[in-house]
Amino acid sequence: MAYCLIEDAQITDGPRDLPKSWRNISGLNLLNDVALIAKGWLPYGDTKPEYDADTQYLTSVKVVSETTVEETYTVNDYTEGEMVTRIAAAQLARQDAIKADAQTIILASYPLWLQANVANGIYGSDVGDPMKAHIANIITESNRCEDLVDIAETLAEIRIIISAWPEV
Repeated sequence: MAYCLIEDAQITDGPRDLPKSWRNISGLNLLNDVALIAKGWLPYGDTKPEYDADTQYLTSVKVVSETTVEETYTVNDYTEGEMVTRIAAAQLARQDAIKADAQTIILASYPLWLQANVANGIYGSDVGDPMKAHIANIITESNRCEDLVDIAETLAEIRIIISAWPEV
């Protein structure tokens, strides 16, 4: 359990676990609640309400009573402008992640030295044609997913877009 130190009706320390020693007093954690309260250490309560993190956020204040400190929460809705910004940022981040996944998959199957050797004609079409076809399929899937992200209208829609990468 976390505690707050209250001095002159203000929180001066915490919320945190009780310190092992404090102002030359050791064993604070061995005291009962009445003794802790007498020394200014009040139990801290922090129960967050349910809310939709996609469209809402929490603000809070610590309310100090005689025997406890309670975190009191307010559920706030993001404004339309804030949601537009959040969705745009999530779209960009998801598209970047899709592109990075595509690059990782391509390089895992076809390292740059192999791609360069095919481009330089060191390997023939027996190696190059299947490689190019597979890379093209990965890029097609990446583009498909990125397009889906572009048209997604909510954060939940963005999260559910999963790439179906083609096998080698």
